[in-house]
Formats: sequence, structure tokens, C-alpha cells
Amino acid sequence: MCQLSDHVLLSETETARVSKCKGCGQYVLVYNNLYMSFSREQMANFTKTLRDLKPEDFNKDHPSGQEHVLLRNCKAHLGVSFSRLQVDEVLEVIREASLFEEVFSILYDK
Repeated sequence: MCQLSDHVLLSETETARVSKCKGCGQYVLVYNNLYMSFSREQMANFTKTLRDLKPEDFNKDHPSGQEHVLLRNCKAHLGVSFSRLQVDEVLEVIREASLFEEVFSILYDK
């Protein structure tokens, strides 16, 4: 696993951060207590999955009292639960990271 010192910070909020490793190109999304690492393609697929969610997908009861969507990873037997607000927060930090990555590319990749 890459060291965080090898990462370029692309976007950060109070609850989320997106960075990219200068060495291997992996993206890291940290949201609250979640740490997720993605290739470019995996990040695009994750983003598409979040964007494609419909209101009726938020149908899982959660201890917070809000209805959540459960995203599962069948290979790791792991699920991640998000409320609609949390999905919006994650999408916003990813959108901002994408914009900053494009800016960095224009400025520094010649």
C-alpha cells in the first residue's frame, strides 16, 4: 500500500478526502471512517453506481433512523451503507477531485 505522503490531495471536506498516488495512480477515497482505494476504472464505476441510485434504492433501515442504500462487494463479503445525504457528499468530493485533477493535468502535464 502506498504511503499517504505519496499522494496528491485532490479534494477535501470536513468528512471526506480524495487523493491520488503519484506512484501507482490509485485513488483513495476517505469518507468518515471508510478508506477505499480504486483504480481509475474502479473509481469511475463507483461514481456511476452512486449517480445511478434511485430514491427507491434507499430502503434499508439504519440505526440513525434514516433509510440507507447498501452497496455490497461480493468478493470481500462487505457492504457499505450510505444515506442519500452521504451519497451526495461523496459525489461532490469526487466531482471536485475530478475537476482539480483536470486542472493539475493542464498546468503540470506538458
